[in-house]
Amino acid sequence: MRTPDKMVKYLKKIDDLGLKQVRVIVPSESEHEVAAYADSLRQKYLTKIATTADPSDKRLKELASGRLATGIKPEQIVTWRQELDKSQHILFDRKCLTMQQAWSNMVLAVQSKHAAMMRDDEAETTRHSALAAVAALAFRSAKDDLTQYVAACGVPT
Repeated sequence: MRTPDKMVKYLKKIDDLGLKQVRVIVPSESEHEVAAYADSLRQKYLTKIATTADPSDKRLKELASGRLATGIKPEQIVTWRQELDKSQHILFDRKCLTMQQAWSNMVLAVQSKHAAMMRDDEAETTRHSALAAVAALAFRSAKDDLTQYVAACGVPT
């Protein structure tokens, strides 16, 4: 059976970033904890590349070419919050704030990238593109956490 081109491209990209996809067997009740820990390790690793890698480092360039993220419409967030019990609002709001902070970091990095582009500073353009990609990963993770929480509370997503 032939591996689909999209999967080959994905595996090459993570390999170019110095990452490996692994399969581990863990207790069912620990799945979320292990996934969160792996996500945290990946974020730290990619942030280190984005902030400290030499401009010629191929990992920095690969990270800089990463895609950004799409947001959740404010109307959707309002609807979810209204459908939750009041006792769930504090945690919901914290998850929203975490998501919004990651979004802000992504937007700021994109703006810094644009400023570097206007100065014709290729190294800083690449670095801020990489920082935007890392922020986008953090945003997607926070967005997933929020939607999983809402779904776990019984609200349709």
